[in-house]
Amino acid sequence: MIARSLTLVAVALAASIAHAQFYVDNRASTVAESRARGVADITRSRSQSAIDYSQAASGWEEARSRELDNRLKSTQTYFEMRRINREERYGTKEEKYEKKRANEEDFAKRARKGDPNELTDKQLDPLTGKISWPFELMTPEYKEYRAQLDELFEKRARHGGQVSYETYEETNKATDDLLAALKKDIRKLGSKKYVAGKQFVNALAYQVDQNNG
Repeated sequence: MIARSLTLVAVALAASIAHAQFYVDNRASTVAESRARGVADITRSRSQSAIDYSQAASGWEEARSRELDNRLKSTQTYFEMRRINREERYGTKEEKYEKKRANEEDFAKRARKGDPNELTDKQLDPLTGKISWPFELMTPEYKEYRAQLDELFEKRARHGGQVSYETYEETNKATDDLLAALKKDIRKLGSKKYVAGKQFVNALAYQVDQNNG
């Protein structure tokens, strides 16, 4: 009987020891340990907060980058549309340069001709286009120029004083050629005849410019 009782006590003691081996008491055994654990918890909390903030900041930066990229694309699209509209209205840079150069040449041509006076109806008949050439331009060396301009001004009169662009260019070239011929003969003509002939030719060109400018 005694032996049986001792056996039961031994079994109970062994079970108690085994249970104690698997049971972990998570409570701090001292005040210092408790403080250390508190500091560790705070440190872990701060580290996790920093990680969360870093991840959030990365998301914000990515969103901002996308927004800036969209704005840049919108701006580029806006200016591209402006360029296209400008080219449709005024032409490309090359075309605008050509127009500007042509305008500058035309301006220079007009400047060279000065500010001629209007021709009278006797000098240039508005109904027939007949030109009454001055004495200075009636010499044989200018016959070809006179014939060309006679034909152009008669053609102009048949159309009520208006001419096509081609006829306008032909008339300008004819007057420029005659002016060049006069300048070449300036010594032979003398300054007085040269100036009189030049003024008359400029007046012819001015007539065309006035009606087709």
